Amino acid sequence: MGNSSSTHSKGKEEPSIKKTTKSKPKEQDIAKPTKVKDFEGTHKNDDENMERGGPRNSRKARSSETEILASSEWKTEGQKVVELAIKHERLVVAAIDFGTYGSGFALCTRADYKKDCGKIYVQTWNSGTSITNKAPTTVLLKPNGKDYISFGYEAERDYLDMEPDEQKKHYLFRQFKMKLFKNPDLSETTTLMDMTDKELPAVDVFAAVIRYFRESLQKRLNTRSMIDFNYDDVYWVITVPAIWDLRAKQFMRKAAEKAGLQDSQLSLALEPEAASMYCRRVPVEIATQKDGAKQIASLQAGSKYLVIDLGGGTIDITAHEVLQDGGLKELHQASGGYYGGTCVNDEIMSFFKRLFGAPVLMTLKDDHPGDYLELMNDIEMKKCTYKTSTDQEKITLRIPVTLMNAYEMETECKVEEILENTNFVEDVAIKRDKMTISKKLFTTFFQTSVDNVIKIIREILDTPGLTDVNTLLAVGGYAESTLIVDKLKTTFSQKKVVIPTDPSLSVLKGAVIYGFEPEIIASRVCRYTYGIAKQGIWKEGDPESKKLPERTRKGLHWCDGVFDKHVEVGQVVRVGEFQDPKEYFAVEGQKMALLDFYASREKNPRFVDEPGCTCVGSFVLDLSGKQSRENILVRIGVGGTELEIEAMEKNTQRGVKHKRMVVAAIDFGTHGSGFALCSKADYIKDRNKIFAQTWNSGTRMTDKAPTTVLIDPNGKDYISFGYEAEREYLDMEPEEQRKHYLFRQFKMKLFNNAELSEKTLLKDITDKELPAVDVFAAVIRYFMESLQIRLTTGSLYDFTYDDVYWVITVPAIWDLRAKQFMRKAAEKAGLEDSQLSLALEPEAASMYCRTVPVEICTQKDGAKQIASLQAGSKYLVIDLGGGTIDITAHEVLDDGGLKELHQANGGYYGGTCVNDEIMSFFKRLFGAPVIMKLKNDHPGDYVELINDIEMKKCSYKTCAEGGKITLWIPATLLEAFEKETDCNPDSILENTTFEKDVSIKRDKITLSQTFFKTFFQPSVENVVKIIQDILDLKEMSEIDTLLVVGGYAESPLITHMLKTTFSKKRVVIPTDPSLSVLKGAVIYGFQPEIIASRVCRYTYGIAKRGIWKEGDPISKKLPEKTRKGLHWCDGVFDKHVEVGQVVKIGEFQACKEYTTEKGQEMALLDFYASKEKNPRFVDEPNCVRVGYFVLDLSGNKSEEKVLVSIGVGGTELEVKAMETKTERVFKSLCNFLP
Repeated sequence: MGNSSSTHSKGKEEPSIKKTTKSKPKEQDIAKPTKVKDFEGTHKNDDENMERGGPRNSRKARSSETEILASSEWKTEGQKVVELAIKHERLVVAAIDFGTYGSGFALCTRADYKKDCGKIYVQTWNSGTSITNKAPTTVLLKPNGKDYISFGYEAERDYLDMEPDEQKKHYLFRQFKMKLFKNPDLSETTTLMDMTDKELPAVDVFAAVIRYFRESLQKRLNTRSMIDFNYDDVYWVITVPAIWDLRAKQFMRKAAEKAGLQDSQLSLALEPEAASMYCRRVPVEIATQKDGAKQIASLQAGSKYLVIDLGGGTIDITAHEVLQDGGLKELHQASGGYYGGTCVNDEIMSFFKRLFGAPVLMTLKDDHPGDYLELMNDIEMKKCTYKTSTDQEKITLRIPVTLMNAYEMETECKVEEILENTNFVEDVAIKRDKMTISKKLFTTFFQTSVDNVIKIIREILDTPGLTDVNTLLAVGGYAESTLIVDKLKTTFSQKKVVIPTDPSLSVLKGAVIYGFEPEIIASRVCRYTYGIAKQGIWKEGDPESKKLPERTRKGLHWCDGVFDKHVEVGQVVRVGEFQDPKEYFAVEGQKMALLDFYASREKNPRFVDEPGCTCVGSFVLDLSGKQSRENILVRIGVGGTELEIEAMEKNTQRGVKHKRMVVAAIDFGTHGSGFALCSKADYIKDRNKIFAQTWNSGTRMTDKAPTTVLIDPNGKDYISFGYEAEREYLDMEPEEQRKHYLFRQFKMKLFNNAELSEKTLLKDITDKELPAVDVFAAVIRYFMESLQIRLTTGSLYDFTYDDVYWVITVPAIWDLRAKQFMRKAAEKAGLEDSQLSLALEPEAASMYCRTVPVEICTQKDGAKQIASLQAGSKYLVIDLGGGTIDITAHEVLDDGGLKELHQANGGYYGGTCVNDEIMSFFKRLFGAPVIMKLKNDHPGDYVELINDIEMKKCSYKTCAEGGKITLWIPATLLEAFEKETDCNPDSILENTTFEKDVSIKRDKITLSQTFFKTFFQPSVENVVKIIQDILDLKEMSEIDTLLVVGGYAESPLITHMLKTTFSKKRVVIPTDPSLSVLKGAVIYGFQPEIIASRVCRYTYGIAKRGIWKEGDPISKKLPEKTRKGLHWCDGVFDKHVEVGQVVKIGEFQACKEYTTEKGQEMALLDFYASKEKNPRFVDEPNCVRVGYFVLDLSGNKSEEKVLVSIGVGGTELEVKAMETKTERVFKSLCNFLP
């Protein structure tokens, strides 16, 4: 670690971790909006608890886009404390102020923030004439409707530079944020209209803008720093209006997720709160000094003030008090409305429509969208610069000539006649392409907005408890309009109206502060009454229609849909503090229960279907494993800007975890890929009830589709996958084929690639290149969207991505870098890290075959039958994939778990090795240039040739001598041969060693069976050798079963060879070997704990500075000495885990101690791997740097000891570090991508 010394105390226990009595909800316990088709159990309750009702079941769930957080642990003061590692803090906080008219982003590093919280970098934008702090919320999208071209001023310039026909093909979205405001039907299918009324899904447009900011920030960080920051180093904050409902906030999270932001690295900040946090620290308050002079001072403890966020779309107003500890207390629920700056624009456009006519404006918008955009921009500029206090009597706007032409064509009147017979004749004049408007008329455009802002502020100030508020803090872009500021100062002359020097940046900079210190917001005032729909007792006065025929034991009628209140509108709630729990019944044997959450503006709603009541979300309780009826306690709290829910069993105090409703697995194969899924309910009943998608090859249905993806010429959007991709590609003209990208069998690019990174490129079949991570992400995205279609068409209910937990399979012999690369691709596809696991392919197969009948047992009568693998069984799992061969040894434990007996082995000897041998033969026969010409000039024919080879390989069986195998030869290949060689194809075999085994006739080539069999030889021999090497090990002597799975296991030749070679072992092939990994991955998604331990494939350690010893190379000796006069040396391999060591999953190894230097801000731990048991130095042969882990030591005033330990979590390494003095804990996956 840098140049610091280190010591290691043998036998030292893992350091104790800082303990807490309060826990945040776990990522895996986040309950998303869910729609559940059916639950077991009934509604009936005991009389003594009948007022508590019960969670509903057996009825249709309502649609919701709201996020509700759930904690799986019940935390109260005085309860037993559990260990909780503090999350590794990110290096940078970045904020996006997503405005209606203008947007921007800001950032601050944690080191800078601790030194000076005001040192926040704000991106500036070039408007062409000036530099601004915000850019227009304008995004230009490609004709495909998915990829952004540019944003802000640049988007508008690019659009204006286009020809009209090009403009109509592209999408230009402006000022679209308010689509989310008070939209009761808001969902992921909601659409937005662009400038010319073309529609796209709103979530895609929002995601495109967020993605733009994300990628711009990455460029900013990496161009200004010597350190390569990546997306995982950044914590994001996106601002939202406080008056937005929960559905709109959740929609924004969905867009962020689509843009590639993980849920765990994102917070939503309420705009006025963010501004308040910024202005609390920045000098904004006017204080009188002893000498009578006035100066600016910060808001002090006890200050009560209104934050008036005057945005482009909404006006957001909250009341805050500064607490003694510097926190902020909300005094009144957020208020506001759609009265922001764009209301003025709307009024001006309404005037234009009255003057020119709506059809004329529509013609301008449709036929000349560039001119329409310029008119909008001119209106915006004049609005923002308008002042009532100047002597300026007229405001001039530029009128597009195309608007005047459209008017004359529509009305057959001259523009000069337009003002006749109107009320504007005294206030408006038009001359050529200019319109002048009187100050009097122009001021009226502000009236609606200003009047409503004043009205809302006055109503708040008249509220009891707010009479002592004497400061109005006006922020937001609209606060730069002198008209509205003057109106505020005039109307509220008895109050101090304070406008910061940068009102448009207050929200943005405050959002950065919120990212570092969300706890500043101490309490909030509820905007709604929140409750749960329950079954209760029908009472006199309730509608007769609510009365159910079922009765309690005391003869009282039940009724459904009672609003069981948890939080009341106007109630002050402390952030992070939960309300008193309420009790609900779970019926004996019930596996799941669904709680519906409702919101109302009323204080005491009786039923959830009353006017003003809205279902805002659902929460699924997993009750699996319950043997008897348990009452469930549920309570609601406010965490961050969203609701949090906790549920626990009353008697056992066991947290009730939220379980995603579906586990889906992707088997990403070299030749073939597929996906499978299983619902939680089905898995509990029958864990073998796993649905695997089937694929239409055109002639038959298959369990896998070719790992082939067709990508648009833009290089980003997939068009199709599998057989469909190949068919579409073959249907294209050659010129079109060359424009598009077709990638096939590309998975093995990740195998043993020491240079693998996010910049690694893949070549398609015509050698065009794209980033590998984009290609992998495209395939994963295809599976995600296909699954969504499958779920929604196969069910009465709308499932979302959040209902699904994903598992992607990877070879066990892949290195850590390749696994992390796959995670990056999944993240790019829109999968959050918290909803994804990687499963090792042979382990997944083992988990599946452990429960499926695969083992041969002899009965008393001598007959044999298939049985499951029993406890104590030791066996090899031989995963014969398309690319790799993966072999592991497992033992079934008494509790059903699996213990790995030997580290994973294998290599690149899968089915594609056979294809490579056949193609090598074709190149020797026809010549490599001819094959390349076929590939480049006729890629469709090349694909068909490859497919024919694959089919013949898979169906090949060893049979009697003299058999022949026939392959199709494209006519274009023969033509290319003639042109390249000036030879007739009939003479191709002359003077070759193939003459006896190969013949060509027209478009067919026939090969003898003996010759064709040689193509399998390198693959088969290597597979047999690896298996033999493992079985020859002393500790593997008890293994008597070989479990063969994978797509290549369907080749009769290799399975025949295995049975022949290992005749003394039981060679078992499941009935569906190609699906064993896929279905096992689904099981892994539900029960990852089945894998109890693994055997390390490498020795892992950290590079440190150590003591030079006799026998070490002289070149390693450093001139610096220790206090005892011993020499230091760098690059010592400090071992943490040894190759061949058995490690339990989730268990960390003994800690090692490292010393940091005084004042050291950051330390970088470099991780190395070696095949040797005891490497001395990290630069020895076979030592490879595999990753790093950054420790933030900011605030480190003195020399500090840091304890570090390594553990195996899931399929990846985890690192845990703790400062010994402060007990500050870091815990994270190591970064393995350069």
